[in-house]
Amino acid sequence: MKKIIGQLFRWLNIALILALLASYTAPFISPNLFWPFSFVGMAYPLLLVMCFVMLFIWAIQRKRVFWLNLIAILAGFPQLSNTIAFNPFPKQVEHNFTALSYNILYMRHSEYRRNEMDKKIALATNYIDLVAKQKPDVVCFQEAYLPKALQTEVERQFSQKMEINNVYTAHNLIIFSKYPIVNKGAINKNENRASGIFVDVKIDTSIIRIYNVHLQSNQISVDAETVMENQPDLKDEATRKTIRSILSRVKNKGQVRSKEAEAIHEHIAGSPHKVIVCGDFNEPPYTYAYAAISKGLKDSFRKKSFGTQFTYN
Repeated sequence: MKKIIGQLFRWLNIALILALLASYTAPFISPNLFWPFSFVGMAYPLLLVMCFVMLFIWAIQRKRVFWLNLIAILAGFPQLSNTIAFNPFPKQVEHNFTALSYNILYMRHSEYRRNEMDKKIALATNYIDLVAKQKPDVVCFQEAYLPKALQTEVERQFSQKMEINNVYTAHNLIIFSKYPIVNKGAINKNENRASGIFVDVKIDTSIIRIYNVHLQSNQISVDAETVMENQPDLKDEATRKTIRSILSRVKNKGQVRSKEAEAIHEHIAGSPHKVIVCGDFNEPPYTYAYAAISKGLKDSFRKKSFGTQFTYN
């Protein structure tokens, strides 16, 4: 029996290593060509942790298969560095330009929508005060579903508290800038939404293009919360149907995001100016959409940070 269990562990370990290696291909294969790899890519953190656990088990038992797990983990260093940055002593430079990105969806959630305008303004003020502490030069908001009166008040507070007077609003996206906006536009625009907006800002004699991107959401939050709150029973047909619906939407929206990312990358590649890309990708940094947009760009987290980064919970 002990021998059978040992063999089973080895085969499970091989399957785990193969899955981890498959996750490394996710940034290079569009979900529109082969969608299963996008799911494997999103599972990368879990696969990595499991592979580390097996690594320690083999190390304790002094099994040579230890080296297979170690090689598999090290082979994915580019993926690992998207989650864990190794810059304990980053080169210090004079910061003369700061950009901040913030999804403000929860400025409009539940009680916010039921409150009177003065209460809505008070809640928005909390967000603005948080932003003001960072002393940004450019601020990008996503999911900015603001009524006209509140939008006006937000712009007034930006001017008063941060001396930011230039603003471009379109498709529930906002870019605030301390610097003059000399050009602006939307990307991948249709009747319902745009994948992003951009502005060209003039800083002294230079022009920098700022992108504010918001890729398609999975739109599964309500169903996912319902399943979890009801303690899911996979024997229940309604639960299975909801889970299938969630997975189907993740698949379909992932394919939409991939096309949006390709359009954004094409727009960035055609920019006559240096660019800064901000936004909410609705994807972890192990997937095709992130790789498509970041191609040819520098990731500030990988270049300057130290430790882990998680931007969604």
